[in-house]
Amino acid sequence: ILIKIGIHNVQKLNYQTIHGNIFKTNSKKIFSFENEILFDKAKVINGYWPFSGDYKSFNSEFPNWHKNYFTKKKSNNKNKNWWMISDFDENIGDIKCIWELSRFDWVIQLSMLVASGENELIKKLNKNLSNWILHNKPYKGINWKCSQEASIRVMHLIFSLIILNQDKNPSRNFIKLIELHLLRIKPTILYAMGQNNNHGTSEAAALFIGGSFLYLNGLKKYKKYSEIGKRWLENRVIKLFSEDGCFSQYSVNYHRMVIDTYTFCQFYRYRNNLKPFSKILINKIIKATDWLETLIDSKSGDTPNIGANDGVRLFPFLNINFRDYRQSVQWSNFIFKKKIVGSVSKEQINIYNHLKGSYTKKIKKRNFVTDKIIYGNDDGFFIYKKKNFLLVFRRPIFKFRPNQCDVFHIDLTINGNNILRDGGSYSYNSIQTKLDYYNGFESHNTISYDDKDQMNKISKFLYSSWLNEKSFSFKSFKNYSVLKSSYINNYGVKHNRNIIFYQKKIKIIDSFSGYKKFAKINWRLFPYKWIINESKSNNLIIDLKEKKINGKYKLSEGYESKFYNKESKIPVLKRKILKRKKTETLIKW
Repeated sequence: ILIKIGIHNVQKLNYQTIHGNIFKTNSKKIFSFENEILFDKAKVINGYWPFSGDYKSFNSEFPNWHKNYFTKKKSNNKNKNWWMISDFDENIGDIKCIWELSRFDWVIQLSMLVASGENELIKKLNKNLSNWILHNKPYKGINWKCSQEASIRVMHLIFSLIILNQDKNPSRNFIKLIELHLLRIKPTILYAMGQNNNHGTSEAAALFIGGSFLYLNGLKKYKKYSEIGKRWLENRVIKLFSEDGCFSQYSVNYHRMVIDTYTFCQFYRYRNNLKPFSKILINKIIKATDWLETLIDSKSGDTPNIGANDGVRLFPFLNINFRDYRQSVQWSNFIFKKKIVGSVSKEQINIYNHLKGSYTKKIKKRNFVTDKIIYGNDDGFFIYKKKNFLLVFRRPIFKFRPNQCDVFHIDLTINGNNILRDGGSYSYNSIQTKLDYYNGFESHNTISYDDKDQMNKISKFLYSSWLNEKSFSFKSFKNYSVLKSSYINNYGVKHNRNIIFYQKKIKIIDSFSGYKKFAKINWRLFPYKWIINESKSNNLIIDLKEKKINGKYKLSEGYESKFYNKESKIPVLKRKILKRKKTETLIKW
């Protein structure tokens, strides 16, 4: 409201632009790496990987910082005050496709190349930053609109400064660049906290690290910024993480982002001998790291594609696949628990020690977790992992706003293959049919009734009538275990889903009542040429070993989005149920 009527403090900011180099040019070789573990030099210079997907070339010396490289359209608001620019502009498409370049992943990638001996690239790094500053005048244009985007820049800039060993004696221009970012972030911090998501953690981290950085470099007034940031970091970790460690956004990728944020804060604290965080914060982040580790396939590093995903990946200092989540768990364990998890290269250890300060003598080693059960009583994610078997079951529990209608979704991974899979989220700014598809029933392995989603949508990102679990139990016996859950929606439909775990098979029993016309059931499968044996049986059998499907189901074409703004086809089993109130599905391997 204050911004709308023009009296918010953030609208009174005035800051002169910066001229000259941001990083000092007297760089020295710090690491000895094999080039293949770093991002390709020519590609970093000439283009980028938006959302870590397909590579896009700039076709010019500098990128256009206001261009959507997917649609080829450009924002004409370069000199417009940020608060006068809309989040949703059909003329340019998805605003995140413009923001991506200004998150400064490329600053880290160039810094790593410089630190590994490519000394001449420090000039390119400075030229790019000078060009960005030239075309993104303080607090004007689309790239100043979001404080979280500014916060990500702060973290990536200071991270890069540490890579280059310049954090103890930075240039005056670097200090000024961090200062003008913090002046943008602090005035709207309460808005970020009101979101109860990664905006708050990112902006708190930027204030904590950026404020400390400025204070340590002589700008004493920014000590208060650091204290505010630290206080919010403590507050957010208590409020936004469940007892099992799940983050408030119910998203694997945002969960990784927040773990990386706190890991960065902890190593920065170590490096600069700052006062420690509380034991509560440390224990919460350790639990959150363990939660993510439980979902990871130790061979590929991939996880189930659960929840919203805007493609963010913080601190991409090695050329690791976007969907490889091991790096985050390994870095967090190294920083918080003094442990090495799984196979970690010498290069990674060298970087960890360089970033934090060596303490390798006390480091312990262990393998990735293989057996674990997480009940999700506080967040709704029941996770069952046993050796090469991983099942994630979405219980109807919401402490924070749901972003998808995915209740009773089953995500199943066997031997590293994601057999039953979530669709992801694709894009926040797409046509309504695609938004409905990825957020709703069609993108999940569950059941809908009378062509209605499980909850009513009241805006682009908000649902009403949040579902509540009516009953839940999990019991283990000698040769099997049984999971049961139920809910009643606001239309009066009651749904019970029971899952029976055997050694080489699972049985899913759905019983439901209260629908008026029909129910629809979905099973989203991994891509393969399945053999369909249509039968009169109302039950479904999916034989993974033989790649055969038996039952009264139709195989249709569906979609999934494993990278933001990109989708691919997958097979989906569908069935329309008119009168029956019970169905069984058997999956064996």
